Parts: sequence; C-alpha cells; structure tokens
Amino acid sequence: MRRTLQLILFLLLIYIPYSCETELDTNAPWKEITVIYGLLDQYDSIQIIKVNRAFLGEGNALLMAQTGDSGNYAVPPEVYVEDWDGGTLRRTIEFDTFSVYNQESGIFGSRREVMFRSKPFSEPVTITGLGEKIWLDDDHTYRLMVRNPVSGNEVTAQTGLVKEFSITKPSSISDSLGLDNDPEAKTTFRWTQSSTGTRYEFEFRFHFMEVLHSSPDTLHRHITLATSTQKKSSSDEMSLIYYDQTFFQSCLAGIPYTKDPGRENDVKERIAGKMEVIVASAVEEFDKYIDVNNPDPTSIVIDPPIYTNVNNGIGIFSSRMRKIKEKILRKTTLSQLIYLDNTDTTVSLKFLP
Repeated sequence: MRRTLQLILFLLLIYIPYSCETELDTNAPWKEITVIYGLLDQYDSIQIIKVNRAFLGEGNALLMAQTGDSGNYAVPPEVYVEDWDGGTLRRTIEFDTFSVYNQESGIFGSRREVMFRSKPFSEPVTITGLGEKIWLDDDHTYRLMVRNPVSGNEVTAQTGLVKEFSITKPSSISDSLGLDNDPEAKTTFRWTQSSTGTRYEFEFRFHFMEVLHSSPDTLHRHITLATSTQKKSSSDEMSLIYYDQTFFQSCLAGIPYTKDPGRENDVKERIAGKMEVIVASAVEEFDKYIDVNNPDPTSIVIDPPIYTNVNNGIGIFSSRMRKIKEKILRKTTLSQLIYLDNTDTTVSLKFLP
C-alpha cells in the first residue's frame, strides 16, 4: 500500500517546464488534491482508509517528502462510508484517525503515518457456518465521503464488494499437507471464483520458528514458496500446479542466513510451523487500478496514465477479499526436510523432528 501511494504522490510532486528564453515559476497556483487508498473487506471488523494530500512548495520536493506533515492534513478531514441497499441508506460508518509508526523507509517520511479506521461495529451482518463473522453486506454499495472541514472540499467514491469464494484444494478433510522431494511430484491448489472478483492473487507460505543461543525469545519467520496472479476465467474453478521439490529448494535457499554466518550460528534449532495457502480476490475497479499503475516494464510508454475511481481526487476506493487455509507439514515431509540437514554438508536447516 505504501509503495503505491508513493508512486501516486511522486507523480504529483515534480513538474519541470523547460524554456530557453523565459524564467518560469514552477510552483503553479495551489490546488487541493486529496489522495485516497482504501480497500474494504467484509471479513475485517475494522476497515482502514488512507487519506493524504498532494503538496507543492519551494525547494527540493524529495526533501519535503521526508517531512511526514507534508502529506498529512493539519486538520484531519471528516471520513465516513455510507452503506446503501439499493436506494436505501442502511447506516453510516464513521472513521477516526490513528497513527502508524516506523514504517518501511523510502522517498516519503516513515516515522509517522496518519490513517483512518472505522469505529467499532455494533454487530456482524451475519455469521457463517464456520463461525466466521461478516461485517459488511456484499449485496450493498459503499460510498466514501471525505470532507475537509477547513476548505469545505469534498471527495467521494463508491464500490461494491467481492462476493464469496473458497479454497477447495487442499481440502478440509486433513489438517496436514504432504510434499515429496521428487522431481516428478506435484501438488494442485484450487479455488472457486467469485461472481464479482476479476483478479486473483495466490501465495503459498511456510512458517517456522527459530530458537536462539543468544536470547530466550523465539523468532517467528516465514518464506514465500510461490506466488501467482490470474484473471477471471470462464471456468468455475481456478488452479495452480506446484512442483513439490520446489519446497525443499526454497527452504535451502531462503531459510539459512547464508550471508550472515554469525547470525546463522546463533540459531540453535528450528521448528516447523504452519503452511498457509492464501488467495485474494479483487473487484474490477481495483484490478484496473493495479494494471494501469503497475505497467509492463518493457513497455515503450514512458508516462503511463494514472487510473482513479475517486471523484475530485485521485487514488482508489475498492474492495478485496482474502481467503486463508492453514495446514501443518505431514510427518513424511518433515522427515525429508530433516534428511536434507543430514546429507547436505554446506547447509544445515537445523529442523527438529
């Protein structure tokens, strides 16, 4: 999210007209431009929206960007989302400010980020058969309103929600997942399609813990084993084929601190944790936003257009849904992982039985 906002704001910061005869003032008359980034998810009890302002000033824009207040409003805007069922307003969801500190460093200041989160919901819309709470209705339309109380400037946007879909393979029959260290072995992941989802991002993760010599604390880590992006198709299900041997290769390549021997020596032992299969789906507006603002790097288009569905501002207000299925490693797979430790003389993964 932060990287996307940086791209949007940076495109607004720098405008350099060239002239051989006349000195021009590069600071054009000020215009209030609000930058929005918000993705609703009905499975989240708290919705979060990022609201910034574009800025212009004398001096180096890159230096100004390092000051957190450059992109924040001095007086926080009023932010709320209306829940519409056809032509009937069902409720108004109000948002409050909160601060996030020590974000990943980059072009923009990272010490403090001001964001907006929804006030607590009184109760979920429904509870699924699995006991999952759903806080927004996927048959409704959600309209965002951002109002600057000082200038009176108003920014609006609206979105529908991603409708239900599910991960069907691995199934729920077993709580374990087996992978075989064989070049021919492969595992197929499957998920159904949402009627409103047009983009699907798949991720496969392996979590584990590290017990250290130097500290009583246990370090929790994970590595990403596979990722994939797919667009809506005509079939009922989507799938991805994963070659099992890749798991063992990824563990050898991504787990040990090969570039920091001292840190690796500090690891006493490792404990295998859960495997996560994650599928996220996005509606059409967010799909377009990603495609336009993350163009093909081989394209000859130097300045791609900026896509937005925000009225009187820029950015995106849309929705996504994430489904996660958790498994543990099957004992036979864990044994093969330990066997790698015993036969590889250059790398020891240090996993316990």
